[in-house]
Amino acid sequence: GLKNINFKSGYPVPLTVTDIRVNSAHKTDATKASDYMKSQGVRMVFEFDLTTSVFHNFAEYLYGNNMVEQQNWEAGKYFLTSLNFGGLKDTSSFQEIFFNDPSFGVKRSNFLEFASHECDYCFWMIHYRNRQRVTTVAQASPISTNTELQDEHVLDTNIVCMFTKANADCPNIIKRVKSQIETNLAGKSYSKYANFPSCSESDWATRYWRNYTQLLDIKSTWDPTNQFHHCQSVGSTDISCCPDYDKISAQTKTCLGVEGPGAGQPCVFPFSYMGTSYNSCTVGGFGRPWCATSVGIIGAMNSWAYCDTEACPVN
Repeated sequence: GLKNINFKSGYPVPLTVTDIRVNSAHKTDATKASDYMKSQGVRMVFEFDLTTSVFHNFAEYLYGNNMVEQQNWEAGKYFLTSLNFGGLKDTSSFQEIFFNDPSFGVKRSNFLEFASHECDYCFWMIHYRNRQRVTTVAQASPISTNTELQDEHVLDTNIVCMFTKANADCPNIIKRVKSQIETNLAGKSYSKYANFPSCSESDWATRYWRNYTQLLDIKSTWDPTNQFHHCQSVGSTDISCCPDYDKISAQTKTCLGVEGPGAGQPCVFPFSYMGTSYNSCTVGGFGRPWCATSVGIIGAMNSWAYCDTEACPVN
């Protein structure tokens, strides 16, 4: 609704601003935060202080209810798939994805496109970090595979999706975006949490517990009574958050395009190109396996994308 009312090409992006100055109040003043964002050139949906305050209070109410809802979720109902990148110098590695990705981009044509991949709930967070200090524990036992703690102002970003169907296609769209960002960051320095939970690959458990000893050392300091205890948390052996990949590995996954104009869309078979009909991905014309993601009345390729070769047949 806000997109159409304001005649914008993309969906609005919620912003959370925290005042971390020494003399700041317990809560950040929404009006002052809005004024600061405007001074930095950010185009705000709400121009008036009263409207900003009303929306801020409503957002706090929704956030509180969301926390209560999550605490009451049925155990083992939801699986989780996610990606994370930290210590980024700027947004260049995910800027194009943020605007134009068919599943998560703010300019996507279908707001709930991710639901077509059997994702029940997704969110994308971008953190503009203003680090003030580094704790002794963090210095002694870092939980990142590559820390950028010497940089005070960096970006972190993560996308998280929840899904209920064990063989859902939901992890594949996270895997697609993660692969694109990793490609864009090739040769650059960034950090990734070794224990960030995700079901996007079958080896998630090995990756999650890679630095388990260090994590237990850290937990003994900040959670000695094990209050933070749930599926995938440090100190827990419960792994019911993720599907049993050994049981579903034989099931057919959706063949998707991962790069190109039709990225994120299922491949369409058969399709014809330059007079030849194809029932699988082909390398003809593009140098690597690709498929049609939409076809005309007679089956001729309209749009295309490079294939996910782990899920698609290749000729």
